[in-house]
Amino acid sequence: MSEKVTFLMKITKQPKLVDKEKDMWVFYCPYDKKWCKGTRHGYTSEFWSQMYFECENGHRIEAPGWWK
Repeated sequence: MSEKVTFLMKITKQPKLVDKEKDMWVFYCPYDKKWCKGTRHGYTSEFWSQMYFECENGHRIEAPGWWK
């Protein structure tokens, strides 16, 4: 059984890759209203896929189109 994830905010400013080995990014967190460090995550199934960034404070920001 997979975890249900709820997204309220979408990413609005271009994230920047700061550590390629750890896949660590800096991106604007709309919850904290500041730039935060975090990692990319994704869920993919037969019917649905979801890409998002998760910041240091555990906020998840939907990131369609930033999955490269």
